[in-house]
Amino acid sequence: MQMIDRNIAPEIKDIKQLNIRKPDMVKLSGGAEVFLFDVSDQDFVKVELNFDAGSARCAKTLIAGITNKLLSEGTKTHSAAEIANLIDSYGGFFETSINNDIAVVALYTLNKYLDRTLALLAEIVYEPVFAREELDIYLAQKKNEFLVNRERVNFVARLMFPSLLFGKEHPYGRYAQVSDFDRVQRDDVIRFHKEKYLNAAFRIMVAGKVTEETLPLLEKYFGAVSLPREVDSGISSTISASGSKEHFIEKEGAVQNAIRIGKQLVGRQHPDYAALRIVNTILGGYFGSRLMMNIREDKGYTYGIGSGIVNLRDAAYFYITSEVKAEVTDLAVDEILKEIRKLQTEAVSADELSLVKNYLQGEFQRSFDGPFALLSRFKEIYYSNLDYDYFEQYIQKVKSIDAEEIMHIANNYWSVDELYRLIVGKKQ
Repeated sequence: MQMIDRNIAPEIKDIKQLNIRKPDMVKLSGGAEVFLFDVSDQDFVKVELNFDAGSARCAKTLIAGITNKLLSEGTKTHSAAEIANLIDSYGGFFETSINNDIAVVALYTLNKYLDRTLALLAEIVYEPVFAREELDIYLAQKKNEFLVNRERVNFVARLMFPSLLFGKEHPYGRYAQVSDFDRVQRDDVIRFHKEKYLNAAFRIMVAGKVTEETLPLLEKYFGAVSLPREVDSGISSTISASGSKEHFIEKEGAVQNAIRIGKQLVGRQHPDYAALRIVNTILGGYFGSRLMMNIREDKGYTYGIGSGIVNLRDAAYFYITSEVKAEVTDLAVDEILKEIRKLQTEAVSADELSLVKNYLQGEFQRSFDGPFALLSRFKEIYYSNLDYDYFEQYIQKVKSIDAEEIMHIANNYWSVDELYRLIVGKKQ
């Protein structure tokens, strides 16, 4: 047996060729698209129903999330407890989730019970009753959670920051307030469900072990649903960003101050997006980033700091986030801006660039590990109207980007004067 010398690091190799598993696509008789990843030997499958019913697709705050959450809390024939007991008896479970654009109802199930569990899935999607009692219980719970979270500076910063970039009336900039919980009406939920779940397009995503029964069963329960001719036209509301770049929200008694810095950005469809992801990684996108090394490791201002890019269907934005002691808030912000300026004026060293390239290639390969990961990455390009060439182009950019292009991107997109700054916490 060959002995491994653990004092010698393994050889690092670039990704030579991508062999990404792509889904099969079929259409049900009613027009719904079905995307299937048959990539597992385990007799288990995930079935996702995706609706254009995210929070930005509803004119009234909270309604989209409430509708999505309460789908499994009682139908015309089963109570919430009965639904929970039934799906549990089959060894499966339901999961609902929502973001700004998409609402998801997911079923995890053993294939041998797929017929029965799909029947339950169709029932909770198409026959929920939104009982007044369930709605009142949920609203009381979420209102209490909101009141508690409202005292956390990081929660307030995350809640408020998009409104600075898009405007508080824009679908991507709206945020919940305590009074919104008291304005929720059951009729609002019923109306939104009818509009976005019963009379709108949807997609079915399947990942796991696909059997010869999978498609016939999907046709049985969802094939008769005829899709409308109109397609989702996206969000066309006018963006009305704040006229001021610096904002402070006082929270008396706060232990730390939350910092949010960022701006609107181009999304996945833009030719510069891949380079922006790489530059963001250098700045604050992984544990060895410059912001972590400076603000946490060197200065000791925080336990954690990072940066990222949020992709929405009709917009995108860049952000930096951290929590620091109130007395070092200005110092931390100065150091953050200093790191951005360094990217704009000083060439990244060959060693640092090599490290980041290796990290990104490893992260890229891990992100496709398993059927659910494959589905998640597919949804990225599907909802951005891209194809799998996007991944090829990204890896090519990771391998080819140089210090000069990094400086160009940082200067072109991260002008310090254009960055919005939000501080939530105690005055210094």
